[in-house]
Amino acid sequence: MELSGLRLWVGSLIHWPAHQLHERLEATEHRIEEGLESIHVDLERRARQFERAAAAWAIAALLLTVAGIFFLIGVWLALAQMLGPVWASFLLAIAFGGLAAAPLLALRKTPGPRKA
Repeated sequence: MELSGLRLWVGSLIHWPAHQLHERLEATEHRIEEGLESIHVDLERRARQFERAAAAWAIAALLLTVAGIFFLIGVWLALAQMLGPVWASFLLAIAFGGLAAAPLLALRKTPGPRKA
């Protein structure tokens, strides 16, 4: 009987710290899972916000394109009355050909990445 009590006492000295360590590991694992879940929820929310913003920008770009087409039709009609349809077409082609170079020039003047 004495030997089994000693065995129980020594066993408890070994098992108690292992049990404590196991509980701490479970608590840490639980906190990590909660943190990962909150990160996942936040990422989903941000993805939905980005989708809404991208859709809004796409719709705005589409509406501005339609507005631009109507503006060009109006400009062409006004120039056609003043210069005739052929010269109005040439003038608009020259104007937009010149404007097409502006974004390329802006890219050329944009500084590139700095070298250390």
